[in-house]
Formats: sequence, C-alpha cells, structure tokens
Amino acid sequence: ERKVAVTYLDHLLVGDAAAELRERHVVSVAFQQSPDHAVDDVVITASRADEMQPSLVLAIAVRREPDLIKSDERTRKLIRDFLRGMVNVPADGPEHVFALVVAGSQDQVKQLGALADLAKNQTNAAAFFHLVRTPNKFTADTRARLDHLEALVREGLADLHVTDRDTTGVQQRTWELLSRLTVLMPR
Repeated sequence: ERKVAVTYLDHLLVGDAAAELRERHVVSVAFQQSPDHAVDDVVITASRADEMQPSLVLAIAVRREPDLIKSDERTRKLIRDFLRGMVNVPADGPEHVFALVVAGSQDQVKQLGALADLAKNQTNAAAFFHLVRTPNKFTADTRARLDHLEALVREGLADLHVTDRDTTGVQQRTWELLSRLTVLMPR
C-alpha cells in the first residue's frame, strides 16, 4: 500500500498524470477512506488542468497475490467491495473508477486485466460477452476467468441485496465493473 501511495504522491508532486487517471493530474492521495469508499486501500482524486474540482476518484485495492476464483472468500469480499463502490456512486459527482494492484506479474491477474481492457472498448455488456465467448477468439483460461468473475459478481450482488441478479443484470454489472477497472502489476 505504501509503495503504491508513494507512486501517486510522486505524481502529485511532479504534476504529471498516469494512464489509469484518464489524462488527469493527482489532486490528493488518501489512505483507508472507509466508510466513504468501499475500496479504500488508497484513494486518489484527480482533475484536468482546467477543472476547479476533482472530476475523478480512483479507489485502489492492493493485494499481494489474489486468487481470482469464485470459491476464494477474500476474492469474494474484494469483488463485493468493488460492486459496493459502484452501487454507492453519487449520480452528480466525479467519475469513479477502480484499480487492483498486485505484486508482480500473475497469470490470473493478467487475464483479468485483458478482460478489463476488452470491456473498455465494448459499447455494452452483450457485445462484450459475445466477443469473449466467441469460439477460438480468446484462450480457455481467459474465458474461464470471465466465468469466475461473473459468478463472483452474482454472489456479490446477492450479498448486497441487489435485486437485478438475472443473467442479463449480472452480465451488465460485470461489464460495468470491468469497464471501470485498471489492473496494475508493478514489480
């Protein structure tokens, strides 16, 4: 956590941006911002040069080596926290996005990052799921990671008592989460 925060403090002091900040500059770096933020290891606010108020909140979860499968309780909590962060976003405030930072390169996290990158480039959940599940388009591991994530989202929505948990609703929330997620794997 501290190493991640130092990186963003450096961005703050130097005045530059990072890709996950979507062309914005760091305005503040905060630790452990619960209950205001469900994902609260490090919370960054950022703004464009011409903005008076921050227009982006980046909530970062820092995990050494997450096991991104549906049966892992810590991963269930992590996904539930991401979903809670999405559900509780005020409609009239800054854009809220998320990041998962892990220690070094990890296969499961690479697959999650690939899914997040794909989701950002699709116009809706149906197009995203159709693309990923197209035969021979992506590896079986990547498709399996999406299956695990979809199951985790379904469980997270149930834990949060969200009523829209049919297949379409779960896929919509899964796509929304992936569209807002950046995966970082620093050494």
